[in-house]
Amino acid sequence: MGDASWVSTEPSTRVLKERALEKLPLNHDENAKDSNSITEISVAKQLEVEGTFARLVPQNKYARDAFHRLAQSSRDHPAYLHHKQFVHVDERKDVDLLDREDSFIFSLGLLPEFPALGWRIGKGRSNRPNLSVDIRIHDGEGMAGVHARFSWVKGGGGFFLFADNLRTVPVFLNGEILKRTQRLIPYRNSISLGECTFSLKFEERTPALEEQFQVELSAFYLRVLRENTPLLLPTPSGNEVIIGNWIVRNPIASGSYGRVSVVSHMQTGQPAAAKELWRTPRNKFSVDREISIAEYLQSHKHKRLGIPFEFYHKTIVDKAEKLRYAKILDENWSPGQADAIDLHILYSPLSTSNFSALIKSKASLETRTRLFAQVLDGVAFLHSLGISHRDIKPGNLMVKSYDPPDAQIIDFGCATTAPRTLYDRPGTIPYLAPEQCENQWHDKSVDYWACALVGAELVGLKRRTNERIAGENYLILCHWLDNYEGPSGQSLIDVCKGMLKIEPAERMTAADALEKHLSGFHIDVNKGPKRVTDETHDSASKGIRVANRQQVVPAASKRLQMSTPNFDINNLFGVKGIIAVITGGGSGLGLYVANALDANGAKAVYIIGRRKEPLEKAAKQSVNGTIIPLQGDVTSKDSLASLAEHVQKEQGFINVLFANSGVLGVQTSQLNLPKDRKPTLKELKDAHWAPPIEDFTQALNVNISGVFYTSLAFLELLDEGNKKGNVEQKSNIIVTSSIAGFSRQVAAGFSYSASKAGTTHLVKLLATQLTPYKIRVNAIAPGMFPSEMTDGNPAFSNGDPRKEGGVRTEIAPLERSGTEEDIAGVALFLISKGGAYLSGNVIVPDGGRLGQMPATY
Repeated sequence: MGDASWVSTEPSTRVLKERALEKLPLNHDENAKDSNSITEISVAKQLEVEGTFARLVPQNKYARDAFHRLAQSSRDHPAYLHHKQFVHVDERKDVDLLDREDSFIFSLGLLPEFPALGWRIGKGRSNRPNLSVDIRIHDGEGMAGVHARFSWVKGGGGFFLFADNLRTVPVFLNGEILKRTQRLIPYRNSISLGECTFSLKFEERTPALEEQFQVELSAFYLRVLRENTPLLLPTPSGNEVIIGNWIVRNPIASGSYGRVSVVSHMQTGQPAAAKELWRTPRNKFSVDREISIAEYLQSHKHKRLGIPFEFYHKTIVDKAEKLRYAKILDENWSPGQADAIDLHILYSPLSTSNFSALIKSKASLETRTRLFAQVLDGVAFLHSLGISHRDIKPGNLMVKSYDPPDAQIIDFGCATTAPRTLYDRPGTIPYLAPEQCENQWHDKSVDYWACALVGAELVGLKRRTNERIAGENYLILCHWLDNYEGPSGQSLIDVCKGMLKIEPAERMTAADALEKHLSGFHIDVNKGPKRVTDETHDSASKGIRVANRQQVVPAASKRLQMSTPNFDINNLFGVKGIIAVITGGGSGLGLYVANALDANGAKAVYIIGRRKEPLEKAAKQSVNGTIIPLQGDVTSKDSLASLAEHVQKEQGFINVLFANSGVLGVQTSQLNLPKDRKPTLKELKDAHWAPPIEDFTQALNVNISGVFYTSLAFLELLDEGNKKGNVEQKSNIIVTSSIAGFSRQVAAGFSYSASKAGTTHLVKLLATQLTPYKIRVNAIAPGMFPSEMTDGNPAFSNGDPRKEGGVRTEIAPLERSGTEEDIAGVALFLISKGGAYLSGNVIVPDGGRLGQMPATY
């Protein structure tokens, strides 16, 4: 909760007075003066109603007493003028105490003092303006300060409770204790602050009023949170259901085997689409196919595929239930063909816009063509994996951004891995290919037909009916394409012509379309904010100016003031109080370093990874409980920005970024090469030519691009760490490279070795660029260490490789692999004061292996 998150605005109390003055006549008689307070209250009530979205209602005696103490004191005391705005007192007489509607008001018409922080709730501090709170709730001893905040967050789909706990006052949401963290507030809630219990009651509106509120809320996000295109979800309602960490908000579509609903993550507020799959004996083959394809794509991610990022499974009818039913009904009982036996839920990115909206929009033809080229890129990638989508249509093509263009293919419910499929009624009728009919076989080329129809709509084709394109309709479409006279768009027209062939084998493939017609549009345009590394700095001239200043310093002040050295091992190599972020921290080297930091007194160690289960397992097994799991993707700028924002809100700064995520890419051992002899040149070429080029570049994407953008995402937090000064050494970026980047012998594969060479050089570039900002950058280039990445390595087949004799001498002169302590020790050295004077260094813990092969470093 640093000052950087505050927005400079006038306190709402002052705004209230100004609006009141605008509504009052300029009378100077005594009656006008006496009515000032009454009019001010009426204006407050008017503003309160304008944008009220929730009310905080006292639920127990302590909360009601605190509310009434504030209501009574605010009437008479000028110090509570700010807090009075948010107090709504039920003025009805002869109403039972428990039936009163006293509450604190949350309204867009009455913003808190600092809107970006939200509504601060607590007793406050007497020496601060407005007591540093907006809602004052308690007069007890030891309850000073801010206990919690209520606010929206950037990228979050709802209203949040933030537990600041500045005076260790316990904060509970629905029985869960919150400590310096945040939670999305569901419709049904109970909020406890100390002994006071409240309930946040969300306003219920008509659809028209809800739409107007969304407009006002969007303006709030733009003005206060600086978010141009927020994803706004409806106000919570009584239909909400909580499943795991997700709040199910409202259904948005109906699928073949269940609904698709908007959901929000309880901790981050991340909005997503949750697709229900009710598995029955009748549809189990189709459901199992969709689940298996989604899980397979998780390990073959591509930026043009909006694949599910989380899975939920619940068995509806298990073995115990079957036995119970058999005893009650019939020993031969089994679920009927339509009885649900499993529930699967797939959580996927929520589409804010799609090609249906794009077709109706005023987007330029260039933007449309770039988005279409990205879709073809995704289709080509799917087909390289042997997967046919079979339901390409505007509704399944998501537009994440128009500038820069960013599209993704979503919904793999009809996808199949079968090379040829007998028609089984997949897809959407207007986009079905001619061969998709009863008793006929079809293959992946149906995706090309559907892509062509979408492309034609992008350049102006108007579909008058929802019939499939066949017969006379097909001839009309071909005539329209042949006579297209638009000022531009011929490349897209040529693609449509090439793909709209009746004979499937004659259709132009997505890959060919990109190469022959759309190569100029298949470029990811990066128009993001200016980066720190884009700025030019004249270091030499700065050095001259410093030298000149030093020349005029009096000689007496030049005498060195030597401090007494402290050689205590805890001073040299201690990491107590460190806040670190480790990517790829759920397993392998990243987890070893995380455990070392946790065991030695680090304040917080955030581990980031794509897989949720290993992260949570690592956090549960930590010795001191300082490991915090965060799910994210280092190849996604949106994900990295969200992760950095999450850490900023919880800590405000970091001291260390350990960029450890990495992948192997194309592995030589998995290619079709002879094992017993040297391959011929053709065998060598064919084996390396076979994998898709995306498999090769994925190693570069993660191992180089991922490191670069991870570093950029956390730069400002590292700078804040230097300003914080909680440790003497300057902030540090540590990057995991590899000796594969130095060796001229191919290690795991060409892509891995080349990417690690690039990683090492990137570290040197970053060190040169960032060290003037007092941010150090160093690398660890390890040799052979046991981890998930090295599982199955034949060099580790001789017992425990960590023990001496576990590895052959010709592989490592020390006759063992690296251990967990080896990598942790190097990392602790670089993180601690012992390595504080290093920047641009590469440490090679390899047991001497690099000295036995042609290499340079």
